[in-house]
Amino acid sequence: MSGFDLVAIEQGIKDAIIALNRPYIAEVATYGGEFDDVESLGAVVRRFPAVWVTFAGGMPRPVSTSKKKWHIDLNFVVLVGARSIRNEESTRHGVVVSGQLVEVGTFQLLNDVRLALLGKTLGLQIVPFDMGRISTLFNTRIQNQAVSVLAQEYKTSLVVCIDDDDDVPWLLSMSMDYHSPADSDTPVATEIINLEI
Repeated sequence: MSGFDLVAIEQGIKDAIIALNRPYIAEVATYGGEFDDVESLGAVVRRFPAVWVTFAGGMPRPVSTSKKKWHIDLNFVVLVGARSIRNEESTRHGVVVSGQLVEVGTFQLLNDVRLALLGKTLGLQIVPFDMGRISTLFNTRIQNQAVSVLAQEYKTSLVVCIDDDDDVPWLLSMSMDYHSPADSDTPVATEIINLEI
């Protein structure tokens, strides 16, 4: 099988975000359930502003009748998190003082991710990324800080071909004879149909 490497795609997403060289992003990582454990959430929030990437799933479907070629739709989710001691709005909008960004918000982080991914293939054999649904995971207060975590889906697809490593002959074409009347021994027309592999 060729052309299906989820590791390369996920790492490519992280590398593209890192390549933006945003000094305010403290961490770009693979999501590993950081928000699942309420007791350690405070430690996670201290690493904000941060971006995480995770594979959300895929949907394969055969492209040919021989099932030697598959089209796979892939969904990745990018999570962005920001905190502020000011208020909840600052976690999303950020804070600008005298024209300088002093605190980044999750809306800016989503814009950064969009710049890194939308319409890009990351040098891989994939369809350029499209944006998907945006959702709020957290808008809350933790340890006297306002916290915002947003998630956005990014969708791509690719075609995977199965390498032909066996010597089993495949049905490549077939001949159809049309008879009229149906019980006639002599066909009135013959057609050769080539099958897609």
